[in-house]
Amino acid sequence: MKVTKAIINLSEDRTILELSQILAQFSSVVIVKKYEGAFYKEANLKSILGLISLRLKNGDQITIEGTGEDEEQAVQAVATFLSGGA
Repeated sequence: MKVTKAIINLSEDRTILELSQILAQFSSVVIVKKYEGAFYKEANLKSILGLISLRLKNGDQITIEGTGEDEEQAVQAVATFLSGGA
């Protein structure tokens, strides 16, 4: 399992659809966890509804976990996208 943390920093022109297209090239399962006080929400990023339910916004700190044969590349791609990288 590959785990990393990131801070959301998305411009308004980035969409969830773009993230799902990035993830389509990986076989690994990628989970994002968002902590809210003493609780956390999590979603499988291959589920668009799950991602929407997290209500991510700029400044949120998240944990990204990947499991599978290409987990390192998948987690890095997600972290780069959500933190505002190319």
